[in-house]
Amino acid sequence: MPDIEKVAVATEGMTGDDIAGLAKDARRRARVGKITLDAAVVLSCLPPALPLVGEERRCVSVHEAGHALVGVKLGFGVLQAVAIVGEVRKTQAIAGGALFQSRAKIVRSKGSYLDEVCLRLAGAAAEKVVIGSVTDGAGAGLESDIAQAADVATLMVAEFGMGGTLRHVHTTSAADRELLRRRNGEVAREVSDVLAEQLQRAEAIILEHVQVVEAIAERLERKGLLDGDEVAELMKGEHTNGRRDGV
Repeated sequence: MPDIEKVAVATEGMTGDDIAGLAKDARRRARVGKITLDAAVVLSCLPPALPLVGEERRCVSVHEAGHALVGVKLGFGVLQAVAIVGEVRKTQAIAGGALFQSRAKIVRSKGSYLDEVCLRLAGAAAEKVVIGSVTDGAGAGLESDIAQAADVATLMVAEFGMGGTLRHVHTTSAADRELLRRRNGEVAREVSDVLAEQLQRAEAIILEHVQVVEAIAERLERKGLLDGDEVAELMKGEHTNGRRDGV
């Protein structure tokens, strides 16, 4: 396996910040040791691998199946693939994802933003409906589902005029918006209301299609990767079974 592929496999599931930190550590190690910066040095800076197996793999599979199902049902975009990793290098690393391709929009409606928040929270909703409890995966880190959902909701209520009170507070980063929520109780309450409503909406969608969510999760747990066509086939099977039941 070429060196670049070894590094790619070993860093699967790591965030951009994780990889930036890894590169910094590798450069420092090479400089201090007066050695060539190569794949071996990069790999030596990685923390031990944690295999994604057992109940944890099941939870991640259900979580990502929720994102896939809800995204398709909302028409958020074309589902390209949904996947989970085989192992992670740190406890808060990204363990899976659902990739949607959507057309860039010049303007977006309030409904479009609410759909995005709902999609972000669909993983936690699937855990709650299918497993009966939620893990910390939806809120672990600044790039987590809840963090991104809160960021979108903050833009809606504080800058885009889509909240209960018409206001415009310009922010330039997720950190700015987090600070705004900390300092402005009214904005924080509106954001919390949006998140609660969209989580409930996601749960309702999952509950309505729980069998196909479980089917996606079961296959994802076994294979690690499903393309959009495979998910579409499972969803088509749900409709077919429904018609047969009604005969």
